[in-house]
Order: sequence, then structure tokens, then C-alpha cells
Amino acid sequence: MPLSPGSMLKKQIQRKLAIYFSALIFINCFVFWRSAHGIAIGLSDFASFYTAAEILHDGRGHQLYDLNLQEKAQRSVMPEAVKERGGILPFNHPAFEAIVFLPLTVFSLHTAFWIWFSINIGFLFAVIWVLRKYLPLVGQAPFYLWAGGCLAFPPIAITLIQGQDSIVLLFFYCMAFIALRREAEFSAGGWIAAGLFKFQVSLPFIVPLLLRRRWRIIAGFSFVGTLLVIISVATVGFAGLLQYPNYVWKLDHDPTFGWLVPFRTPNIHGLILSAPLSSFPRLCDALLAIFSGILVAAGAFAWRTGSSSSYRSLYRAFAGNLLISVLLSYHILVHDLSVLFLALLLVAENAAGGLHSEEWVKTLTWACVALLWSPLYLILMRIHRLDLLAIVFLILLGTVVIQSPRGKPLGEQASQNPAIS
Repeated sequence: MPLSPGSMLKKQIQRKLAIYFSALIFINCFVFWRSAHGIAIGLSDFASFYTAAEILHDGRGHQLYDLNLQEKAQRSVMPEAVKERGGILPFNHPAFEAIVFLPLTVFSLHTAFWIWFSINIGFLFAVIWVLRKYLPLVGQAPFYLWAGGCLAFPPIAITLIQGQDSIVLLFFYCMAFIALRREAEFSAGGWIAAGLFKFQVSLPFIVPLLLRRRWRIIAGFSFVGTLLVIISVATVGFAGLLQYPNYVWKLDHDPTFGWLVPFRTPNIHGLILSAPLSSFPRLCDALLAIFSGILVAAGAFAWRTGSSSSYRSLYRAFAGNLLISVLLSYHILVHDLSVLFLALLLVAENAAGGLHSEEWVKTLTWACVALLWSPLYLILMRIHRLDLLAIVFLILLGTVVIQSPRGKPLGEQASQNPAIS
């Protein structure tokens, strides 16, 4: 990654970044190629969305969280995948999201996957389009570097391969960030709430803002959140809504699916439970509570000057909240880390502007950004130690929180750096 706004604009640095991103994209394409058979028969995560949409299409929304019905649907649509997987892939998202995939049921599973893949690509380019003009320094990089960096980011690539919805969440957070830049806090809260289809990420994000009494953001979040609850009730009924929390809890703790294996969970929960002291459950629970409190306090501290009138403070606070929401999430997989694409850009924007009080902080920041924009995810997946990612997240969060609040506004700094011709 570039070390300063000036070096970012040099053609030589651009070429090096282009080569690096191309190498990462090649690796991602290789992984995609290796996954082609699984995609064709329905082994990707998209299968669970398609299953839920099929159940709604058949008019059985009130049975959406019936595992027997889900198994029947998957054995009918994707029998090879069920056989190869050794079971089904349950739909574990809120009911309102299943409606989004309902139009895709008129197509075969394979065709629907590629339509969703194309939609995801569209969201990615929308992310690039809307963000570039709101990042005065990083935004000066040419479009091809933005596109290359986006497609090279491993969590995004894994989202595309799995047919997941994490890119949509990334887009919603980008819109929330832009709304805050425009001082539209109610809209920002609404965009954050729109991401409640991954409530394990969205709820931790809003807690520091609640402590900071950002009531307009909370109001927007509550308004849209209430609408989504109403839509869910209309989809699965009130009984289905009440059933959902217990349903998700049981799935997360079912060893058949392995969603909460500590070594494979890149957050505080996974890091603590993977430590040698995991044989002392009460101690682990106490450590989780302590670290969660510290992280929430750190998030509130980062928002101490995080207003739309102080752009660099907003960048710091928003990036910090994204890191905290990932660290505090109870259930998280690699594709969910796509939201960190925005966090890394915001961190890079501040670092490129020289807004750190010490040079070592800046160096440590770039080291973390480089690690998180590398094949590290694939390596840790291979050795089943994704929990170690949480260490990098914590270090990066530390550099974000201690950034100096002094210096010129980013807009002024950007005006002193000529744009690429």
C-alpha cells in the first residue's frame, strides 16, 4: 500500500499496486475456478437464500424456519449438493431478506446464482463510484486501481464465490458514511438498520453511537428497523418471528454446521476461546465481557469528535466502529469481513493525510492495512486459525483510536495534492 498521498500519485507506485492487485485477483480467480463444480451443483452459500425464496414462492412463509421443509426443498433442487455436503445448508437470516431473492426463483439455481453474482458486481462498482469523491486523498487514485483493489480484497472475492450478501452490507455502510458526511444523521441510521440482515454486525456498530447519544442516528436506525420487523412478521407471522432467535441460537451451536468453531471465528469470541484457557469457561465468559466493554468504550471514545463537520474525525470514528462491530460480532465468517474494505479505505485516507501523532503509529497502520489486503485470509483458512485475524483487527483499532485529532481538515490537505491527470 502507498505510504503517502504524494507517492500514491506516482506512476511507478501505481504500476506496482496494479501488479500486486493483479496477482491477488489471479489467486482469487484460481479459488473461483476450484469452486466451479460446487457452484454448479449448489454447494455455495447462495443455496440457502434460494431455498428460502422457494419456500416463500410456494406460499409457506410461516414454515420458513422449518428445517425439515428446508431439507425437502434442497433435496429437490440441489440433491448432489446435499449428498456431497452430508446435509443441508440452513437459511439463518431474518425473514425480510428472503423476499429479496424471491424474483430469482423463476430461474434455475445455477442461473439465479449468476444473476446474483452480477448484482453483487453492480454493488461493488456502486461502492467505488460513491466513495471516490468522498475520500479526497485516496480518491485521487485512478479508477482501475480502485476496481483492482476491490476485486483483490479476499473477503469480497469469497463473497462473490459463495453468492453471499456481504457486498450489499458494504454498500449500505458506504451510504451511511456518505450520509454522515452530508450531516444527514437520520438517513445514516436508516442505512445502518438496512444492514440488519446481518444483525450480528449491525447491532454492535450502533452501541457506541447510543452511548454517545447520537439520537438522530438512533432514530433513523429504529425507524427502519421497525419497518423490517413488520415486513418479517408479514412474511413468517408473529409466531415465526418469535421462533427466530431460538432457531438461530440452535443452528450456531450445532456442530454439524461448524459456524462457531473458535479457531475459525475471526473475532474476540474466537480469539479467547481458542486460547489455552478455553478449558475454563467462566474465565472465558468474564474475559469476553471485559473485552467487549473495553471495545464499546473505545468506539464511544473514537466518536468523541466524530462529526460530519470534522471529516478526519468522522473517518476515524466510522473505521473504528466497523472494526469494533466485527470484533464484537458473535457469528462471523470471512465473507462478512467485506465491510472492512470501507474501514481500510478510511484508515488509509487518514494515514495518507499524516494525521498520526507518531511516525511509528503510521507505520503500524500501513502494516495492518497491507496484511489485511493480502492472501493472509486464505492462509489462515487453510491452517484453520482465522481467530488470529482478530489480533490484526485489534492492533489496527488501536492505531485508529489514538490518532491525533490535530491538523488541517482533509479537504484542505487534498487541495494541496494535484489530482491524477
